[in-house]
Amino acid sequence: MSIENTAVSAAPAATRVLVAEDNRVNRELILAVLRRLGYDATGAADGAEAIALFDAAAPPFELVLLDLHMPGVGGAEAARELHGRPAPAGRSRPVPLVLMTAETDVIDHLTTGLFAGYVAKPLVWNDLDTLIRRLVAME
Repeated sequence: MSIENTAVSAAPAATRVLVAEDNRVNRELILAVLRRLGYDATGAADGAEAIALFDAAAPPFELVLLDLHMPGVGGAEAARELHGRPAPAGRSRPVPLVLMTAETDVIDHLTTGLFAGYVAKPLVWNDLDTLIRRLVAME
């Protein structure tokens, strides 16, 4: 993953994104790029930490990126837990969960109804930005 080809454009005001990625270098890179794109990005080292951060967040996160394979609580398990959370106050729907993985066979995960979207690793930053904007705007 590289920061090249990231246009700096303001993200929707105060869009809060939670990133669950167990690889520290990848997590820091994703956070740096999201911040460069104008997002208020917070990182979690695994699904359990992501769930705890999500539950404690004030104001709430507006989107969660979940790496599929993490030690302990992985992305799919975290998605099952977070999917049951009610919509934050002032929102008509739950927070969108987005699957991140280098796997090519993800159809089983995407048909569960847990994920609002999917991004393949290595991430294409402009595509990720477009997906986040689309999902957050659906509110």
